[in-house]
Amino acid sequence: MIECTNLSKRFGDKVILSGWSHTFPETGIVAVTGPSGRGKTTLLRMIAGLDKDYEGQIRLSGVGSMSMVFQENRLLPTLTALQNVDPVSKDTGKAEKILSRLGLADDLGTYPGELSGGMKRRVAFARAFAKDADLYILDEPFVSVDEDTKKELLDIVREAGAKSLVLLVTHDEQDITDLGAERVLLTDPEDTSRKEGKTD
Repeated sequence: MIECTNLSKRFGDKVILSGWSHTFPETGIVAVTGPSGRGKTTLLRMIAGLDKDYEGQIRLSGVGSMSMVFQENRLLPTLTALQNVDPVSKDTGKAEKILSRLGLADDLGTYPGELSGGMKRRVAFARAFAKDADLYILDEPFVSVDEDTKKELLDIVREAGAKSLVLLVTHDEQDITDLGAERVLLTDPEDTSRKEGKTD
């Protein structure tokens, strides 16, 4: 469970969050939505511990491990697809299995510079889900992938949400519907409904 209490965050004069509170469940899929610039990625980074410059409190209860898909793929260019995933899973067999599931069985030894944008995205996704985690944080995870690949990615997210908490940012309403995700809407900081983690 994740408890966010009275979170406030600003960049210079721009207020991103103002006294925002919400409690996320222990398991399930939650989509953080809202217009651009309302703090969706920032909130995920704060929960992940990557951004600590804020007021308020974030309490992670029962979260012993987490894994993240960033907006950028962040692959190590000197390592092959398999080598990018293997250290995370610590199980070469599992790493190979998820890469194969995502259509990369013939590209395990291929370097990122030789992969298409969609293939790189699949490797980044595989890296995040090659380990068992209590919390998966996904920031626009389905960009640059075709529809067939997205179906497989959605299946993996659903499987993870059955036993862990998955927080994701997506602008695609169909993704949210297909995942059966709870929605947390971030709106204008002056909107008091936002302070209670408004859902719809």
